[in-house]
Amino acid sequence: MTYKQITRSAGALIEYAERYSAACRESSRVPNIAGFFRFYKLTFRDYDRLRRENADFFATLQLFFIDEALNSAVPAQTQNFLMKEQLLPFASEAAYSVTQGGLTILFEHDILADGE
Repeated sequence: MTYKQITRSAGALIEYAERYSAACRESSRVPNIAGFFRFYKLTFRDYDRLRRENADFFATLQLFFIDEALNSAVPAQTQNFLMKEQLLPFASEAAYSVTQGGLTILFEHDILADGE
């Protein structure tokens, strides 16, 4: 698989993401963006290129994998961690909340600070 094939259109990107997610479901793994790139034997340079040159495609992939995690049998604590990792750049660090498009997600418990 090449970077050019995966990024030829948003539809192609989602199609490849769905194939990867199906393979993850079969092996009881949680799909994620790093695994996506490994699955298709793409390099870190490809990952960085997608992030910089096709920010909309990169965001689409991130949201796709968040949705996959939320709709899977992944434990709630793991879902919370995945959501926080993906959305924290957009969040107010003091409140651990994210508001986009009228939806607010509030992280009431900071699992990264457990034991402190």
